[in-house]
Amino acid sequence: MDDPIRTEGAEPEFLASRRRFILVVGVLGWGVPTAILSSLLLQMWKGFPPGWYQTGRFLGGLALALVVFAISGVFFGAVMWGMLARRRNVAASMSRNRSGT
Repeated sequence: MDDPIRTEGAEPEFLASRRRFILVVGVLGWGVPTAILSSLLLQMWKGFPPGWYQTGRFLGGLALALVVFAISGVFFGAVMWGMLARRRNVAASMSRNRSGT
């Protein structure tokens, strides 16, 4: 019953958790780590001068990356939610077909 795909009778909880899913999986799970990683990789490519993490250029680039990747994370989370919902609907229809109702 812990599997979110096969949980029956939990439609309100499933639909209400859409925003939370997008926030956690899309923004926090994909957007923020990707922004940090891309900023660090870009800085590594440029080189690490002394005090590189305090420079306005790095912090400005990081701030911009956080905004851009967080917005992208919303779209990523929404796509992942759609895939999960579609998979859940297919599993539910297959279980209904097997039970004959």
